[in-house]
Amino acid sequence: MIWLDVPVEVLFAGTEHAMRFLILTEPADPAEVPAMGRYHEELVRAGVLLSGDLTAGFWLVEVDSPATAAEWGRRAPSDTVEIREVHDEFRSVRQAVPPWDD
Repeated sequence: MIWLDVPVEVLFAGTEHAMRFLILTEPADPAEVPAMGRYHEELVRAGVLLSGDLTAGFWLVEVDSPATAAEWGRRAPSDTVEIREVHDEFRSVRQAVPPWDD
């Protein structure tokens, strides 16, 4: 089962930056560690992994859309996967404030 906190259909075309998502699974039992390790390596090879802990069952990824995050979530070797968007409030404020005039 995959839970998304944003609709998969929402594609943020034209965004100026990638989006960050937490992919959360149940902590791995010892028998699942090899599969979690392979998944972790897939994320590294794809260049989307920012941080993660395969035994704790979480990965912070940077991708271009919620749909891409959902696809990575589907690949996770777990029956239960939760995907949450991580909002970068500082980046939002920085983009909203015009440059200072000197």
